Amino acid sequence: MNRAVIIGAGKTGRGFIARLLAQQGIEIVFVDIDEVLINKLNISSKYCVHFFNNEAKKVEIENFKAYTWQNADISDIEHIFISVGAGNLNDVGERLCKVLNKKKQYYIIGCENSTSTAKILNNSINMKNVTISEAAVFCTTVEDEKLDILSEDYPNLEVNAKLLKGYNLKIPSIKYIDDFSVLMKRKLYTYNAASSIIAYLGWLKGYSVYSQAANDREISKILDMFYIHINQSICKEYGCDIALQEEFASLSKQKFCDKSIYDTVERNARNPLKKLMSDERIIMPMILMQKHSFDCTISQLTAAAAMVYAKFTSDASKSLNGGLGDLYENILIDICKLKNNTDNYVKIYDKAILLEEKLNRGYEICLYDFLVVK
Repeated sequence: MNRAVIIGAGKTGRGFIARLLAQQGIEIVFVDIDEVLINKLNISSKYCVHFFNNEAKKVEIENFKAYTWQNADISDIEHIFISVGAGNLNDVGERLCKVLNKKKQYYIIGCENSTSTAKILNNSINMKNVTISEAAVFCTTVEDEKLDILSEDYPNLEVNAKLLKGYNLKIPSIKYIDDFSVLMKRKLYTYNAASSIIAYLGWLKGYSVYSQAANDREISKILDMFYIHINQSICKEYGCDIALQEEFASLSKQKFCDKSIYDTVERNARNPLKKLMSDERIIMPMILMQKHSFDCTISQLTAAAAMVYAKFTSDASKSLNGGLGDLYENILIDICKLKNNTDNYVKIYDKAILLEEKLNRGYEICLYDFLVVK
């Protein structure tokens, strides 16, 4: 592979995917809908990826081209990486249909942490000459007003091997995962679930810097308790090796607690209704732990905190029944898909009411008071 297209020149596209390709001497072509960003890339002609704690030598990205969709000519490049939000995948697929050559073979990897990335792209592109796979992105990247990126020194892009049907892109940093669906579930139930615990409990305690919330003594202990229960639940459900899963969880906590990685509680807590969906990072781990008879109180508290966050910081009421009725009840039934008066429903609802009352009265919140952990 000499050239590759990266659709989406945001922090993951130009900070992680571009870095992995550039380190292999692959020429990059960026395509992005943001005309201002594309102009900056073309004017600068190069930028750098720096690493947290200077743990690795910076990588200079140059010899690239950058286009908006209006002037993108990528029909002769067979390898395409897509790094856009899940909500934009369908639009990207439709745009690709208009520019790809129906007589040429293409290999596309969707770099978006979703269990349906490849499915969405397949449905929107729907071309027999296009092979589509999906990847998990574990690397944290941070951008500012400049083009330079601050990044974690994460070395690999984990790709769904089954969907590539034996094709190998021959890039050392790409790791082919046979059971990709299990990896994504482990990520959702471990990394994403823990991130939500830190974000929403950190918000309750008044933190704005994410790593400070993660290092809070109370939150740290709660996180450790959560890892014990979710690790064992995951291993029982999917037959994973407990040592490997514990290492997986430990790496996630190490990353979240790293004070050199600047992130905010607000960024990790935004879109609470999405995170509260029945197939997402709060409710699914709760159901899984309950299924295997492990304590799920921490997930219940996180769900309650996320609902209170939605009420206090977003216009969530207008998204549910036009703002009519009990907001928490609407979230639990319509978003979490929990049945009225079940154990999870009642415990989450009661915790949310009590949390809201304490916040309104300005009381200091002791998280342990909301937990009865076995």
